Amino acid sequence: MANSLAIAAIVVSVLSAVFSARISYQVAGSRFRVSENLLSDLATLLAVLRSIAGKGAIVMAEQRNVPIPIDTELDAVRSFAASTSGLGLALHAGAVGSAGASNDPVAGAWRVLRINFANLESMEITSRSDSQKAGKLALDIERTLGAFDKNGLRSARRRIKNLPEVLSSLEKSREQDILLTALDSVDKDGNENTLADSFRRLRQLKDSGVVDPDVDLWLALERGDEGIAELKDALDHGADSNVSLGDVLSKYEDVDSDQQRVRDAQIGEPDLGAGKEEPDNTER
Repeated sequence: MANSLAIAAIVVSVLSAVFSARISYQVAGSRFRVSENLLSDLATLLAVLRSIAGKGAIVMAEQRNVPIPIDTELDAVRSFAASTSGLGLALHAGAVGSAGASNDPVAGAWRVLRINFANLESMEITSRSDSQKAGKLALDIERTLGAFDKNGLRSARRRIKNLPEVLSSLEKSREQDILLTALDSVDKDGNENTLADSFRRLRQLKDSGVVDPDVDLWLALERGDEGIAELKDALDHGADSNVSLGDVLSKYEDVDSDQQRVRDAQIGEPDLGAGKEEPDNTER
């Protein structure tokens, strides 16, 4: 009886070890596939981007009134963005962009990568200008990916190989993503009417002569894809990609009253030189 129990215990132990080894192998294999898929998906993405840019160039050069369809390419861009490879690239872009200096053009390109992706994904090509705009966005994304070296690839792979690590870093990655920061900030700052008032206030500040890249950043975000150039310029001039709309407005809560006090002081000060004749220093 004792021998039978010992044999049974050995069998259970062996089966448990085999099962654990199989699970470990499957997990390792899954991680390997994720890493390999990243390389394959990036290669496909680059081919798609070049196709979009090429068709845009043809439409522009031949002055075609009817654009060349790029529906297949746009579907591929959307599929990449919604894949684990797209997540890895987005996490890497947020980390590199937020870590770089405000005047670093490479870091600036990574900061706006998600915006370029989002604008390209949402496009509907109905005119010649749409083709050219899509081609320009594709080239901007391609240029950014041109800085994706071996260390960058390892970084993106590492970010998606370990799911627990991904989950634990989601909050930080949201803070590093300029689009998600903007969305989260708007959601916290109030309803649609409040949002319209906030952007109206930003335009008043800009028109009054306020020079602040954070103000420029949010005004560019309001313009959507038409504000990409202004967005990049704001980031290049030191805008904080993590600043919320409420934080920007709070910096200028007292601007109007301060300016009014200055104007009042200027109005109330007597002109000491008024009514006085200039001395005649002419030699007689």
